[in-house]
Amino acid sequence: MKLSKIVVKSNEVLNLNLEVFENTEFILELDSNAVVEGRINFVGMENLNFKFICKVLGLNAKLDLVGLYDLKKNESLNVDLIQVHSAKNSKSSVIFKGILQDQAQIKFNGCMDVQKNCSGCELVQSNKNLLVNGGKAICSCPSMKILTKDVKCSHSIEIGQIDEEQLFFLQCRGLNDEKANDVLKKSFLF
Repeated sequence: MKLSKIVVKSNEVLNLNLEVFENTEFILELDSNAVVEGRINFVGMENLNFKFICKVLGLNAKLDLVGLYDLKKNESLNVDLIQVHSAKNSKSSVIFKGILQDQAQIKFNGCMDVQKNCSGCELVQSNKNLLVNGGKAICSCPSMKILTKDVKCSHSIEIGQIDEEQLFFLQCRGLNDEKANDVLKKSFLF
């Protein structure tokens, strides 16, 4: 498994655009007032494992990331996401969303960990999935470890299919079935 680590120092801003195409463990550390925004794209995967450890170590640090995937055939993605906050007034939002087609499957394990004396933290963790052509399996297992008061934490999982009314609307505007489906899939991801 490939290991990558990025440390964002105090008052630095990082716009992250990461492409993952092999089994990877990725560690991201944020110091005081550090800001990280961006996305993680999963490409060309057969059976991909991705472990993401986000350590928000500094006061007022902020993380806003989106992970995107489009799984087809028998492809699978296993995501282990750990958000650790050990400083006050820090924020993190990590949203993984993607499309599952055919026999594709995803396993998403998410853990939010807020250490002692870290009041004012806000954490968001979400896994959103669009099933197309019988997308096979979704296993999403969130967990929280909150060791302090005065925090806001939320986690969610969403599973849906292409809306037939939206599909019909696009077809009435001249798009064939395939093109209309493509438009709806792209709009879900972006």
